[in-house]
Amino acid sequence: VSYFNVRAQTVDTIAPKLKLGIDILRESKFEMLRGLRVGLLTNYTGRTSSQVSTAEVVTQQSTCKLTTIFTPEHGFYTTVPAGEAVENDTLFGVPAYSLYGKNRRPTWPMLKNIDVMIIDIQDIGIRSYTYISSMLTTMDACAETGKKVIILDRPNPLGGLLVDGNCADTAMLSFVSFLPIPYLHGLTIGEIAVMANERGWLPKDKQGIPRKAKLEVVKMLNWKRAMTWESTGLAWLPTSPNIPTPNAIRGAAMTGVLGELSLVSIGIGTALPFQYIGLPQFTTLDCTALSDALQDSSGITGITTKFRASSGKYAGKDCTGLLLTFDAHATPKLFSAGI
Repeated sequence: VSYFNVRAQTVDTIAPKLKLGIDILRESKFEMLRGLRVGLLTNYTGRTSSQVSTAEVVTQQSTCKLTTIFTPEHGFYTTVPAGEAVENDTLFGVPAYSLYGKNRRPTWPMLKNIDVMIIDIQDIGIRSYTYISSMLTTMDACAETGKKVIILDRPNPLGGLLVDGNCADTAMLSFVSFLPIPYLHGLTIGEIAVMANERGWLPKDKQGIPRKAKLEVVKMLNWKRAMTWESTGLAWLPTSPNIPTPNAIRGAAMTGVLGELSLVSIGIGTALPFQYIGLPQFTTLDCTALSDALQDSSGITGITTKFRASSGKYAGKDCTGLLLTFDAHATPKLFSAGI
């Protein structure tokens, strides 16, 4: 046996192939959905580990019938800019209702032709990302109408060990901060769904009692909490226009709040969103001080540079700042504490 074969066998033994929730459901031949009309909350990121669209896979089943698709912010193909309304559409021959337009919660007419709701969508591990919110409003609508919800679980790309930031104040919850969890929550979408359901975090009914969904999670196989995205062996698909890579997530964890407050440019409108940080009036001394402050954040490096964004804060102006680079396999100190 050659060296290469021995090495491959060793790697396979150490790191068995990760299987997503959709992979597990597919291997079961969709038995749990037999005879049911299926609604599906998903987008382009909802795929098998071999990159086949979950919507396409469900459409091809004789076991069940896909009758309705629901799409979150950024639309099915994740191309709609942040904050812009997404229109209703027809996908895979069925109506596709937007949950980021006139409605942010499924209505009864949208749900009347389904028996069960499947949710398969890639989250990024940051509380403000609205895919969590769309999942929870969908769970709430299904709880109110008696529809079962099945979550097909997916990895948290930052891993399951990185938890950082204050918990959101319950008096200040909104669609971009739906639950009282840390900013970097360390959870998969299945874990978030179970936590919200069991802790009574879904909206209350007319009697003041939190609704509770009939919920089931199809768990992953061989996912470990210490895994970052690069450790999963899965290909990354952009979850939104400004999250083209896992490193954009790491940058967003550090700089996203600063960008929302318009304190600095964070590279929105460049080829590396969330991986730049700077200002037109920054000096190289400012960059050196900022870079030095990052030294305690394991796996993060700031390289002094200039950049120009085509949109966002200081669009069209040269900014002096840092290009943030990340070691995906380093054990990070809290990313959002880096700045």
